[in-house]
Amino acid sequence: ALSTATTSSTATSATPTLSEICRQSTVKLLLDKTIPYDEEYIKSILCKIKENDVRNTWPVVFEPENAVCENCSHELELPTQRKGKSLDDMSYLITFLHFKQVSVKVRYCPSKECGAMNMVMPINQGLINIADKMIVSLEIFVHVRNCMKNEAPVRTALDSLMSTLMLKS
Repeated sequence: ALSTATTSSTATSATPTLSEICRQSTVKLLLDKTIPYDEEYIKSILCKIKENDVRNTWPVVFEPENAVCENCSHELELPTQRKGKSLDDMSYLITFLHFKQVSVKVRYCPSKECGAMNMVMPINQGLINIADKMIVSLEIFVHVRNCMKNEAPVRTALDSLMSTLMLKS
């Protein structure tokens, strides 16, 4: 009787919970995202960033544009705040010219077999979403990469960058 109880509890724990399925589906979605590394593409994106910076035409709300889940093709729920994020948790848009508060929404897949959290990935605007906390312009990553190429420690590059950005806020 003891071995049967152990076997059944082991079998139960081997079945992933709904939250584990949702997390795995979300991670799969994120791992499928890439930033194209083509010099002409990067140049065109940097021009878009500069145009949005100068005109101050960045959106104040970022939400996924897709209506169906990229994992399972189910229709997604309406854009909403990320589960577990309180209303006073702030998100920021960070570019060389802007450091401002924005709203970041997600769309959940209602499928119990998937349940992925579909996040906004505005790479076509030259922006990278970091955990729905920061929407950072690609030019900042290019700047940090160039500092590293010149053998500046990453911490030095980031400290310098953050000091400059904080002066603008």
